[in-house]
Amino acid sequence: MWILLVQQQHFKRELRDLETSNIQKGSSLMSLTPCLDNKGIMRVGGRLKRALLSVDEKHPTILPQDSKFSSLLIDHLHKKTLHGGVHLLLRTLRQRHWIPRGRNLIKSHIRQCVTCTPRRAAPSQQLMANLPRPRVTPSRPFQFTGVIYAGSIALKTSPGRGHKTTKAFLVIFIYMVTRAVHLDIASD
Repeated sequence: MWILLVQQQHFKRELRDLETSNIQKGSSLMSLTPCLDNKGIMRVGGRLKRALLSVDEKHPTILPQDSKFSSLLIDHLHKKTLHGGVHLLLRTLRQRHWIPRGRNLIKSHIRQCVTCTPRRAAPSQQLMANLPRPRVTPSRPFQFTGVIYAGSIALKTSPGRGHKTTKAFLVIFIYMVTRAVHLDIASD
């Protein structure tokens, strides 16, 4: 009922042309090969008449892009799909309805959705801090160093079955100017 009223408001010429003969070539709906069903609702034509699908899937109803009904329908389906993206919403919509240039309408609706806005937010760019003085001052190698201990590492002192293992630690010396690394082993 609502669909028929919306079509009568927005597609007057196309409905009149379909009742008398075929749609005129200058119409924006020409590529959809529209046809009327037994209730007078304009649907997308096509080659799926013998498919084992519902009537809505074979021949979706044509809705105008600029109607309030289409916007409300997209809003309802957007919430029904749990704020899904453009592709999910377009696929769900096209199971029963066809909106010319519907992808653009869906994109603009998702851009205006308050719930979806945080998901689309661009990550902030971290500003790098100033380099410490040792990193920018010319100096002798390893004059400014950082030391990191890592471990413990089990070391074998002799090969074979009766070997003895000892604990060792890895010492990492980092030259702060060029980030050169020197590795060494330390005992406990």
